[in-house]
Amino acid sequence: MLPGPTTIRQCNECNRPFLERTISSGNTFGATLWTDGRMYAPMLPDQKWLVKCPNCSALLWLDEQHRVGELGDQRTAKSDGRLRHFRSPSSRDYARLLSRETSALQKERYIRTRLWWAWNDGRRRFFRGAPLKRAARDNLIRLAQLMDESVGSDRLAKAEIMRELARFSEARALIAGIDDPLLTDTAEFIGGLIGRSDSRIHTIPSPRASGTGRSGPDRGGD
Repeated sequence: MLPGPTTIRQCNECNRPFLERTISSGNTFGATLWTDGRMYAPMLPDQKWLVKCPNCSALLWLDEQHRVGELGDQRTAKSDGRLRHFRSPSSRDYARLLSRETSALQKERYIRTRLWWAWNDGRRRFFRGAPLKRAARDNLIRLAQLMDESVGSDRLAKAEIMRELARFSEARALIAGIDDPLLTDTAEFIGGLIGRSDSRIHTIPSPRASGTGRSGPDRGGD
C-alpha cells in the first residue's frame, strides 16, 4: 500500500477542519472476503464516503465537505497539530440517518449496505448462525429492492441477501442468472451454500489478490 496525501476538509456543520487520510494505491493480498461483500484487507484500507466529524459528531458525506488543503501546506502548518481525523459512524448512526427522509438512492444504498455489514459483524465474530433481527431483515429487504438485477455484482449481492433471509428459491434463481466470469467463483461458492439451505455468514475461500489504482470512497457498497 502506498499512502496518499492527508487532506484537510472543513465540516459544513461546525465549520471546523478535520483530516482525511488517502491512499495512492493498494492491493488485496492477505484479504478476507465475506459473502456479504465485506472485505478486510491490510493493504487496502476501507475508504469511507459517510464519516463522523471529530469536532461536532455530525454525519458528513466526505466529498461534500470543503477541501481546505493538505497536511504540511504552508497555509495550514500552524493548525496541523490541533487537527483530528474523522471518525467512523456506528450502526446506530447509520440507522438514525435512515430514519430521516433519504431522497438520493445512491446514498440510501450506501447506508443500508454499511448497516448490513455492521449488523453482520456480530455474526462474524461470535455466532455465524445467529438469526437476523427484525430491523436487519427489513433493511435487507429494502436493500434488495435497490439492486439492479441486470448488473452482475448487484445480482450477486441480491442473491446473498435472499440467502441470508433464507429465501433460498429466490436466491437460487438469481445465482443461476450470473454469467460474469469475474464473479463465477464467488457465485459458485454462494450457490453451494444455497444448495445446502445455509443462511449463515461465511468467508469466501482464497480470494484472488488484485492491485488497485488510487482509491476513493466506496459509493455503491457492493
